[in-house]
Amino acid sequence: MPHHGARNAVCVSTQAGCPMACAFCATGEMGLVRNLTAAEIVDQIRHWQRELASNGERVSHVVYMGMGEPFNNYDATLASVRSLIDPEEFGISPRRLTISTCGVVPGIDALGSEGLPINLAVSLHAPDDPTRARIMPINRKWGVEDVLAAAARYVKRTKRRVTFEYVLLAGVNDSVETARALAAAIVRHGPTKDAHVNLIPYNPGAGGFRRPSVERMEAFTKVLQEQGIAATLRISKGQDIAAGCGQLKVAEGKAATAV
Repeated sequence: MPHHGARNAVCVSTQAGCPMACAFCATGEMGLVRNLTAAEIVDQIRHWQRELASNGERVSHVVYMGMGEPFNNYDATLASVRSLIDPEEFGISPRRLTISTCGVVPGIDALGSEGLPINLAVSLHAPDDPTRARIMPINRKWGVEDVLAAAARYVKRTKRRVTFEYVLLAGVNDSVETARALAAAIVRHGPTKDAHVNLIPYNPGAGGFRRPSVERMEAFTKVLQEQGIAATLRISKGQDIAAGCGQLKVAEGKAATAV
């Protein structure tokens, strides 16, 4: 994912398929095929490092936001991180790595204890348990308050701001009232400077949801910003090749990915 300023971010997967079954995500429809090894995770970056080198560029950032839940494959994920930050290998700053989780609380706490200033992104998608449980089955194990408390602990241990990922679904979690509830929930768990909300318009695919209107998404964003919370309405990329957020899926089925 090229960006201005010679920034080249690579989005990597940690599993083939995903067991988390988030209602809006096509990857969850595959189920879990298997965990990737640390070498397979690193090879995704190595491929793009070679491609970019031909133009005198290099991989500058890595986001663990592809297929799978990184904390359900913790050892391989962490091993890949250590390869990426090793100055004798890729030499990427840990501050340029981001690990995204659906809210696996033990994984958040484990990563916070590693002593690495890695960025953490937490898929929240709702400020209350009934709504979140409807679209994210993991909420039955770790609810909104559990996840927000774990995020606060992560900030305290690492001194890194946490990003909350929030997919906007029309008529489900996109109202102004919901935005106010989200702001209040974030404020309860720490200074607003420690949080950033990444608002993601729903991409057509799993779940049969609808994308809210631009006006409704902008109103949601404004409510958060008025409460002093940094909030960004993301520009969607990759929809033309079904590679947008929540669209990653192997059309041929599980057998194609089982190696």
